[in-house]
Amino acid sequence: MSDVATVEDALKPVELIIFDQPQLESLQRFLAAYDLPDIIFGSFMLLLVLFFHGFVMAAIGEHFEWRSNKLLAARRFWLVEIVFYFSMIALLMAHIGEIAIWSFAIYKAGLVGNLRHAIMFTGYTYTTVGYGSDIMPLGWKLLTPIIALSGMFTFAWTTSVLLNMMKMYQEARVARRNSKEKVR
Repeated sequence: MSDVATVEDALKPVELIIFDQPQLESLQRFLAAYDLPDIIFGSFMLLLVLFFHGFVMAAIGEHFEWRSNKLLAARRFWLVEIVFYFSMIALLMAHIGEIAIWSFAIYKAGLVGNLRHAIMFTGYTYTTVGYGSDIMPLGWKLLTPIIALSGMFTFAWTTSVLLNMMKMYQEARVARRNSKEKVR
């Protein structure tokens, strides 16, 4: 007999671990007790939402800064204010998109009965208002605070982007006011 595996040995199907009913129930209790499924799923979704948020915040912030610099140089100060308002709408839409990402994920994972409940639950949880009662099934209860954490992180991030945008907005308002005063 040689140490080299034959082709037949290499092509044998891999044996799966098969649990009998008591072992399967024990494994399910272990997973539920340590909330591993919701921690893994929630962590993955949290990272996905944060990457999405980072991409969108960078795009909105850079576009606002680029557009505002051009408008300030052209002395079209009032248009900077308009761009600011549209950028705020874009920031809002980013959060709505993140609620949609969470909602779709928990609906597709079968954790919520229908998409409408998923949207309502996620919206209330993401904004940390609270849904009233936790509708997540047993073993998925940690997903609720993970959704809330994603909302807290992203709202804080949006606030920092908004504060940066406010600097140019204020600069445009002051410049517009000063340009009117000089005309008089």
